Amino acid sequence: MTGWSEWEDSYGGDMLSGSKLLMNEFELNRVLENLGRPASSLESNRYGAVVVFAGERSSGGYSIEMNTKLLGDDLVVLWRVVCPPPGAITTQAFTRPWHLAAFLRPKGTVQVVQLEDRVLRGTAVPQ
Repeated sequence: MTGWSEWEDSYGGDMLSGSKLLMNEFELNRVLENLGRPASSLESNRYGAVVVFAGERSSGGYSIEMNTKLLGDDLVVLWRVVCPPPGAITTQAFTRPWHLAAFLRPKGTVQVVQLEDRVLRGTAVPQ
């Protein structure tokens, strides 16, 4: 694993929106098990991970956008929920999007920051 690796899905995340910083193999594998994913080995002295949950949503079309910024020796993980545009045709099922990213540990600290949700711009289907 080098740099930044990511996994995501629209189903299986937590019911509530939020994030968790995972800095050891035990924490990572507990989250992976809850997501129905195979266990992974994480060299916790070299890597960390963050998992973000959008919470339960009433339809499809939701996702999580995640970016990072290195500020000196510190890593800042920025995330937000991306919402479908008004009137968009989406899957009519409850979804629980999640996004997990593993990263090389910085020399400094890791901070996880939630940004304001973003609604995609799009054209509604004419009625």
